[in-house]
Amino acid sequence: LNDIGLNLTDFRGQFDYETKTGLSAKQIQFDVLGGSTNARIRSELFGNGGVTLIALEGDVDMAPVTDWLDLTLLRLTEGSTVYQGSLSVPYGGREDQPVFEFASDLRGVTIDMPPPTGKIVADARRPLRVTQSFDATGSELAFELDQSASGILRLAGDEVQGGIIEIGRYEPKAAAFDSIRITGALPYASLEEWDEFLLRLDALSKGDVSEAFRARLDSVQVQAAQFDLFGYALEDVALGLYPDAGSWRMTLLNSEVDGMVRLNDNPDVPLEIVLDSLNLISDGALEDPLLGLTSEDLLPADVLIRSVYWDGEDYGRWQFRLQPNDEGVLLSNLTAQSKGMLIDVKEGLHWYPASEAPFSRFEGLVTVEDMRACLAAWGYASGLEGEDFGFQTTLEWPGSPLNIDLDRIRGSINLTGGQGRIVQAEASSGALKLLGIFDFAEIAQRFSFDLSRMLSEGHAFNSMTGSFFLENGLVSI
Repeated sequence: LNDIGLNLTDFRGQFDYETKTGLSAKQIQFDVLGGSTNARIRSELFGNGGVTLIALEGDVDMAPVTDWLDLTLLRLTEGSTVYQGSLSVPYGGREDQPVFEFASDLRGVTIDMPPPTGKIVADARRPLRVTQSFDATGSELAFELDQSASGILRLAGDEVQGGIIEIGRYEPKAAAFDSIRITGALPYASLEEWDEFLLRLDALSKGDVSEAFRARLDSVQVQAAQFDLFGYALEDVALGLYPDAGSWRMTLLNSEVDGMVRLNDNPDVPLEIVLDSLNLISDGALEDPLLGLTSEDLLPADVLIRSVYWDGEDYGRWQFRLQPNDEGVLLSNLTAQSKGMLIDVKEGLHWYPASEAPFSRFEGLVTVEDMRACLAAWGYASGLEGEDFGFQTTLEWPGSPLNIDLDRIRGSINLTGGQGRIVQAEASSGALKLLGIFDFAEIAQRFSFDLSRMLSEGHAFNSMTGSFFLENGLVSI
């Protein structure tokens, strides 16, 4: 026992040995790993050999167990629990392979890990079974934690060489031991929880242990029934987790999102989120999709979304830095290319979720290079054509940035434009709506002006300025 660093104290009991029956002991008591253990020994003889069977039961404290085994994951456990176990030691055979078995309901222990492996309530029962078989080159360790995790691993000494870990219901399968692969299914996962867990795990790991684990881990590939991405709930998501130098790379794929999140080992470095596509689908409800979310629920992140879709409609490319703070949430360095509009604002979008009446505010310049194409992209026919228009915009609306709607917006827009032409707006097919503020024939009619000739031929201009106000779906010029 000294060879494996295990110290037994207060040892009490009587051993018997007979040539025909081998070693036996009916009652042995000793203290080990912060608890008291009872043991029974019997032997079974087979020809020139046999097996010594040691039955164990008692209680252990997780602190000395952690110190003894020096496994990083055990540092996330606390408390003490009762256990039952056995050790089979064969001898006299061609290949004598000792087998150790351990079972416990883990009552009295907490596990500080994300679900489904985590265990918050110490008095809760969660059956754990562990079997370790030893041979000349190492050992194989199989485990099962109720219905939440199981696996089989190959060890050389105390270093894991490879194997498979299944999250969810255990389904025995062949395992390759060249590296560690984690697969399975989760009922729920949260980006924030897993980011905190990986940072905590890295902080608890010794440098060589952390590097060895990364070197042996091939991938984590699980299916999450629900995934929390900054408070936005995604369903049926294929999650991948891959070790990189100095960071972890998480991939996301479902009908709404396709991309990756990079979790840096340095907690001061923002998350890196790169999504090839994000498909936002409205459910027809009037409720803000981010209602109840606060700045404390968010993490700093550099975000790039190459294509944003809302109910199947393409709203282009968006990039920003997400900066939650005590006052609210800032989307800084905001750039976007959406339906002919260009946005490039250093501090353009503020969100105040902690306010008594949560609201969002945008201030910045929106540029339109081709007015006609832009309005057509938004579904409008216009009496205004031209290039290089600028809209200096100050807008507010209740709720989160995703709660924006024309009927909720209030604010002002100042317009400046380059060269262009005033023409008669037509929506012949009905697919395009007339935008009243640029329907100059309608404006002239209201003032009893006759602009029919000018509008039919088009009237060129070299510059344009103006302003209008939006409030609850109404436009005031």
